[in-house]
Amino acid sequence: MRDMLAARAAGARPMLVLTGKGQSMRLTAEAAGVSIFADLNAAVHAILGIP
Repeated sequence: MRDMLAARAAGARPMLVLTGKGQSMRLTAEAAGVSIFADLNAAVHAILGIP
């Protein structure tokens, strides 16, 4: 959660990747309106605007 808060404080878009500890943070991230991605590849595609 600290990473997501730091991203917002810096004006960046917070993202959660559901690997490692990401799965345990899913509900918290959803409640905070954070973008959630199944894996790093999906997150990179979203950042770069690749469908």
